[in-house]
Amino acid sequence: MAAHTELGAWGEALIVEMFRQVGIEAQRGGPADLLIEGGIALEVKTAKPSKYDGKHSGFQFCIDRAGHTSLKAAAVILVCVGDAGPEFFIIPAREVGNRRKLGVGVDLAEYKGRWAAFRDKWDVIAEVA
Repeated sequence: MAAHTELGAWGEALIVEMFRQVGIEAQRGGPADLLIEGGIALEVKTAKPSKYDGKHSGFQFCIDRAGHTSLKAAAVILVCVGDAGPEFFIIPAREVGNRRKLGVGVDLAEYKGRWAAFRDKWDVIAEVA
C-alpha cells in the first residue's frame, strides 16, 4: 500500500474517532470517504507538507482525479499533518466547486489563504446537512 494511501486511511480513522468522541456515528464508505448520521457524505483528505509544482511548499489535496468519480460529498475535511499535530479545514462542497486540487500553505500558524476561514469550522457539517 502506498504511503499516501496509508496517510489517507489514518486521516479517515482520526475523523471517525473524533466524531465518536462527541457522540456522532460515522462509518467509512458510501458515496464519499465517510457517512455520518443523517446520511451526510464527507470527503476526508489528508496531507503532510511537501514541495509541489517545483516552487511552492504546503499541503496539497487531490479532490478529483481522472478516472475517478467527482466529488459527491456535502463537505470536504482537509487534515493538514504538521509538526504541531493535525489541523483541520472543513469546507462545504459548494466552495470547492470544480477544483481538482486544493492547497494550504506550509506555515499553518500564519496561513491566511483562501481556505483559512474554514479552519476548525466544524459547524459547516450542520450547515450542509
